[in-house]
Amino acid sequence: MTTSSKILKNIFFCVAMFYCTAMSFSQSDSSMYVTLGGVFEDGFNAVLFDTDSNLVFGGYTSSQNGNGNKGYLVKTDSLMNLLWSVTYSEYSDASFEDIVPNGEGYLAIGKLLNPSTSYDILLAQFSEDGELLWDKHLGGDNWDFGNSISPISGGFLITGETYSYSENADAYAAKIDENGTVLWEKTFSSEFNELFNDGRESGNGLLMFGGEKKLDNENSEQWFVLTDNEGEVILERSYGTEGTNILHAVLADPIDETYFILGEIYNTNTESTNATMARLDDMGDVMWLDTIASSGTTKWLNAEIGRSNELVCTGSILDAGFGNQGNDFFIKRITRTNTFVNQTTFGTNNDDYPEHFIRIANAYIAVGRTDGLGQGQFDAFIIRTRNNGSDENFSTTENLGTTSDFFQRIEENTAPDSDFYYSDITNELYFPADTRTYSIYNLLGSKVLNSTVNARKIYLNLKPGVYLVQVNDSKISNKKILLR
Repeated sequence: MTTSSKILKNIFFCVAMFYCTAMSFSQSDSSMYVTLGGVFEDGFNAVLFDTDSNLVFGGYTSSQNGNGNKGYLVKTDSLMNLLWSVTYSEYSDASFEDIVPNGEGYLAIGKLLNPSTSYDILLAQFSEDGELLWDKHLGGDNWDFGNSISPISGGFLITGETYSYSENADAYAAKIDENGTVLWEKTFSSEFNELFNDGRESGNGLLMFGGEKKLDNENSEQWFVLTDNEGEVILERSYGTEGTNILHAVLADPIDETYFILGEIYNTNTESTNATMARLDDMGDVMWLDTIASSGTTKWLNAEIGRSNELVCTGSILDAGFGNQGNDFFIKRITRTNTFVNQTTFGTNNDDYPEHFIRIANAYIAVGRTDGLGQGQFDAFIIRTRNNGSDENFSTTENLGTTSDFFQRIEENTAPDSDFYYSDITNELYFPADTRTYSIYNLLGSKVLNSTVNARKIYLNLKPGVYLVQVNDSKISNKKILLR
């Protein structure tokens, strides 16, 4: 496969005109809606919140720079003011499915159509200013797709689907380092067609994957796989009945060695697709199962651990009884023991399709595409909710002023000026006001991080454990922190 690339960096033509026409807000006094895009189809598949409290969105655009989809990255500040946007494509079709921060900026994973008219797994490194630093192609000589990337101990975990190594589609996983070097690469193959939609590190250092095992053209199973840190299978489980059953996301319980799986199952009684989430024990057996049935199609796509260790889940729902007409974003909160907290729908009377969401300080950001707002066939869609995943008492004008503190507040506590504060919700470490430099050591005495302090806080991408923090070259470790 070729490794040549072409980056088309586009700081919107006539920024003010494009941004004003492409950005719109909800008409009701509820959550904040923002759209980005042009006259053709555009969408976001992922979002991250970086250490400088900026938002980076990844997806695709067919409205800019010629025909076909281009990989699309957009960066805004916390108030949704545009900082930059870039499009990427070597050939006629590309998209980014997921993004994560790393030391150089942002790593994006997705797919790219190559000259032989098959797809490669695309891995691209961008700087904090949106400059393409390098790109690589993973997979074999046939069709390969990258679906997710997540930080794990010693690197990053990539998942997807490949047709390059057997007669059937195989689930794909690879571990890479910060520079994109492949440390190991695995396919998970059987007589069926398989794929992974998500892969993450569990709380006990194992790797967990969620996807689909396609039994035939009409039937598939939800597929959960647990491996060691080298990708060797420890256990696998399948769930579901007849029809299409898919896992879209996996999540580790933050307290014990259990897991959450989210996706969709086919309801044979109503002949519809229902959203399903389950909690699994350490052997993959179901502890509880929660299903949302409606007259239309529902599915869970993503989840985050919220306040008080609640689960906050996002997905899509097609049912006028729950929200607007057409497909809507659907957010639900439950406890770890499956006690209902609340649920809310977001969207327009046209189709709105979610793909991903994240938790930030005092809010959730959900992204996808909408046919009800913006100026194109579909436009990239951003929704910001309150910290409980709802729109209660949330004015659309609250965050439009430059003095707003909505994104700067932390739910549980504000960092004291004279002491450390570590938030295990946002994984951010706050320093005392007079901090100039810092070093972080593990319990074996090895230095794992050190730098000058350019901002009051940093995001910690470290594996679980106890760490010692030293500031201003002090001879004494000033603070112990526990990462779970």
